[in-house]
Amino acid sequence: MYNGEMGGLTYWSPNVNILRDPRWGRGQETPGEDPVVAAVYAERYVRGLQGNEEGDRLKVAACCKHYTAYDLDNWSGVDRFHFNAKVSKQDIEDTFDVPFRSCVKEGKVASIMCSYNQVNGIPTCADPELLRKTIRGGWGLNGYIVSDCDSVGVFYDSQHYTSTPEEAAAAAIKAGLDLDCGPFLSQHTENAVHIGILKETAIDTNLANTVAVQMRLGMFDGAQ
Repeated sequence: MYNGEMGGLTYWSPNVNILRDPRWGRGQETPGEDPVVAAVYAERYVRGLQGNEEGDRLKVAACCKHYTAYDLDNWSGVDRFHFNAKVSKQDIEDTFDVPFRSCVKEGKVASIMCSYNQVNGIPTCADPELLRKTIRGGWGLNGYIVSDCDSVGVFYDSQHYTSTPEEAAAAAIKAGLDLDCGPFLSQHTENAVHIGILKETAIDTNLANTVAVQMRLGMFDGAQ
């Protein structure tokens, strides 16, 4: 794999969260509170980064983050690692999902990052309705889904969403998470397979989604 000169081709950007709370310390990264403006911004940002390469090739791989209903850091004793966003289906569809849908359907983004928080009681990185059904099935993502850094560990250690780390690893992978930013999956996935709560075929699928983006970036093209 001649990818030594291909480092830095994965850009975890843009941040397209809808800014509902101006106290959020990363609000300046976003296009603001208007879903329509955010959607246009998202598409054009992604297309500008990824380029118009021949066929399915990528100049770089963009990543729209942080999916979804996420614009809180730490306020009045509630932080991003414990926050549960209680959001109606209409608000998800008409507000928070709009820029991410544009990223995938119009921008053809190579990656989506799920966030630390829960949405209606389920961690976003363990929610098959959000990841597998919506992002990949509904919008047709051609790429991979990645966690925000240590998100899987967060929903096990901080949110206590599962009883064991193996259950957390299995929940994330089954939900559609392809890549873990952090050590959690590398530490606990193998044992999840050994105890029978996760199939290797699920890992194969997630690996294929990730490696396919590397191939589109030219990481397997050989020496130039």
